[in-house]
Amino acid sequence: MEVTNLTLYNQGVISLGQSIQTEVTVENTGSMDENEVIKFYIRDIPSKTRVPRHSLCGMQRVSLSKGEKKSIRYTIPEEVLQVIGDDGVRYYEPGEFILYAGLCQPDEYSQKLMGYQRCVDEARFVLE
Repeated sequence: MEVTNLTLYNQGVISLGQSIQTEVTVENTGSMDENEVIKFYIRDIPSKTRVPRHSLCGMQRVSLSKGEKKSIRYTIPEEVLQVIGDDGVRYYEPGEFILYAGLCQPDEYSQKLMGYQRCVDEARFVLE
């Protein structure tokens, strides 16, 4: 299975109070029908606060017959863009983010374990 063409409908700029509208293409390149979960991860690149490398922010199940290709639309709520400060208070930190969509976590080790060639795609955007 391959995940490609992650698109942000917000055109690379997200304003406070705005959810993230996405679409991702998933294709079953295997020889059998598959039922898989597409996972969405977010990464805050220049965060001033210590944050996880990437955080799971959504999931969508997809069933594909062998050779089938589908476009999946998914809305990610704005709350996933919040950072928790050292004082435990949530706040928005403007800056650059990366959104990942895939069959596994967006790291080399996870992709190697899954054995897929194109199992994660990414798109960058700015929170204003």
